[in-house]
Amino acid sequence: MVSDRFGILLVTLCVSLFSVQPTIAEDEESHFLKGKVMDSHGKPVNGAKIVVHDEDHDEYHSGKSNAKGEFEVEHSPCKNLAFDVLPPARMDLSPAHYGHVTGELSKHFIVQLHQGFRVTGRILSAGQGLKGIDIKFNAHDKASRSDTIHGGGYTTTKGDGTFSLLLSPGKKVMEIRNDRYAKLSPLYQHEVTITGETNLPEISLPAKQ
Repeated sequence: MVSDRFGILLVTLCVSLFSVQPTIAEDEESHFLKGKVMDSHGKPVNGAKIVVHDEDHDEYHSGKSNAKGEFEVEHSPCKNLAFDVLPPARMDLSPAHYGHVTGELSKHFIVQLHQGFRVTGRILSAGQGLKGIDIKFNAHDKASRSDTIHGGGYTTTKGDGTFSLLLSPGKKVMEIRNDRYAKLSPLYQHEVTITGETNLPEISLPAKQ
């Protein structure tokens, strides 16, 4: 009997480890986002930052996972919300982004972060590095749901135009957004494929059309 119970518990745990689908919490009035963050081996991630955004992205709440990988973040009721899971910098894990989450109920998530690879590059114009350019990576539109959740990343270029971030492997769409240099293109996109540590070729932002 004890063996049977242990087998059922083990199966349940294995299913939870790989689940990215939310479940509705019992207390619908509390408006909490709860869950657990684990690494690719199923070990809890301590100190992962959880950032919750409402549908307008002008209000957010944040929290961190504890030593057991558990987190609980209260949020204001809203139609839709999104949240990011940002692992500690010391860990080679890529962030995760969950969008289109119903914000009128409390939800529970099991988040298993994937291995991340360092991706670097430089944005310039006329040979000069461009500071303050937003760089966003999204999973390719043919990616699976899990790849979409783990496939993105966001950063901003430094003073010399360089950037660096961790990304999970796979095909990405890179968006370069510029709102600082009026004579240069406000948006530039192209596809890249990440298979390991990657140093992208320098990208010269074209003139505004």
